[in-house]
Amino acid sequence: MEDPFTVKRCTVLFIFLLFLCADLTSVHLNTTEPLQATRTNPAVRHLEPKENHAPETPQQPQGPSEGNAGENCTFLTYT
Repeated sequence: MEDPFTVKRCTVLFIFLLFLCADLTSVHLNTTEPLQATRTNPAVRHLEPKENHAPETPQQPQGPSEGNAGENCTFLTYT
């Protein structure tokens, strides 16, 4: 059985030679055209935030009370 280090070294060498010997005018390695991302509109645009104000007079809740209205409850949270 071969040494794993030798197999890894041969694999890296093969990939290096593959890129070294590749034709730079091929479709996959074309470097003369700009990237597609530079030719399209940006997907994210910076927008100015809109002001969000609370209403001047809050509306009263509508409808009957349901459940245990009037009972005091204590809620505890921990972090």
